[in-house]
Amino acid sequence: MTGKKDLILRRVLEFYVDSAEFNGIPHWQLHAEVGGEMQDVNSMLEELLIERKISLNFATNPHIRQFEDETPHAQLQALQNWQTKKICIYPSQTILSELPIDDYNNQPFTRMIRMGKPQLVPAFFDMAVLEPYYRDPEFLVQTSDFQGAILRTVPRRGEDETFLLSSFGLGYRQEGERVLTVYLRLLAQMPSKHQQYWFNHLLSGECKATPEYYQVTIAREKPEYHSIFEAFIEELYHINQMSLLMFGKKLFIRDFRDQRPDGFTTIFRPTHEAYCQFVQVLDQMMAANLNEEFFVDFKGPFSLSSDGNGGVDQVVGVMAGFSKWLKSGIRSHHMDDFELIYEPFKKIHSWQRQSAEEICTLEYGNEIFSWQNELTFECYNAVKMIRLLFANHPMIKDYEIPDWLLLGKVTIY
Repeated sequence: MTGKKDLILRRVLEFYVDSAEFNGIPHWQLHAEVGGEMQDVNSMLEELLIERKISLNFATNPHIRQFEDETPHAQLQALQNWQTKKICIYPSQTILSELPIDDYNNQPFTRMIRMGKPQLVPAFFDMAVLEPYYRDPEFLVQTSDFQGAILRTVPRRGEDETFLLSSFGLGYRQEGERVLTVYLRLLAQMPSKHQQYWFNHLLSGECKATPEYYQVTIAREKPEYHSIFEAFIEELYHINQMSLLMFGKKLFIRDFRDQRPDGFTTIFRPTHEAYCQFVQVLDQMMAANLNEEFFVDFKGPFSLSSDGNGGVDQVVGVMAGFSKWLKSGIRSHHMDDFELIYEPFKKIHSWQRQSAEEICTLEYGNEIFSWQNELTFECYNAVKMIRLLFANHPMIKDYEIPDWLLLGKVTIY
């Protein structure tokens, strides 16, 4: 190895090891530091590339090794077009494997990056990895449809005062089991004890992140498909708008477009308590959300029902009107449609009236994930069917529904 070639490799390695985030040295900076003609420097870089001692990153942000390296051929082409490329140079994983790593024994994810692992490679974990953070008052786990974060409630000196983990997402094993995914870069930013805890729960085997999580966090794109929870609220909104045009009053009291109810989202903590709360929220959006004034001509006399706590359940009467109204608008040979719409309303309201002791018998179980998905899908189909029934009315023939809702670009996690 020539002296200058040796100097180039040494400087690439030093820059990487000494940088704050294991950065690659910019091509222009390396040339400025080692001196000489650019053509000569590039020739030596080509040799080091062929020898698999360095790699080039020419992505949008080349300053960190985000993903797996491009092919050697693509890297050589980028080097030949250096005047039009932003290039950073990294030591190869082979070279890095020869270095001591004792300083990172308590930081397994930092060690992985130090050894050349791409920083935006997703790692996967069992959903139960979140449980200690749910139980610890020092932390707050926030989740939405397919992603979440772990916040600190008690800031600690010298650590990020807001987040322990700024982002995690949903993923799946090959057989469909729900798992958690976190980018290696974010795991490496956690304190040592948390890195060790998460490392001990690292899953092996093939897993994939949800496409929506990748689109939002990496591609920075709006997902093509909308969550079923978003679609549910959108259905309520358009049903009410159609109802106003057809009857001069809303079918539902609220459409929740202004504020989604707490708990109306994907369950990340699979406890029976969380499932019970989800059922209660669904009831507040369905049976308990039916507008009593809408059914004044259909309700008729009815018997008041006990709510199980010595009170009276007024929703039962509204449901009676809802049933009569549905039957009056659905032809007898389409009574299957009545069952598809009415039964989920009836079932949800019946379930939420039961005591917690009758429903919430177990604390934790992964079966909750499939329970929620099945119930959500059934209830979404019920409200969608109402919108489809309304769509046949001549008074709303010009009413426009968003394309994504018409085309069924709706997903469940």
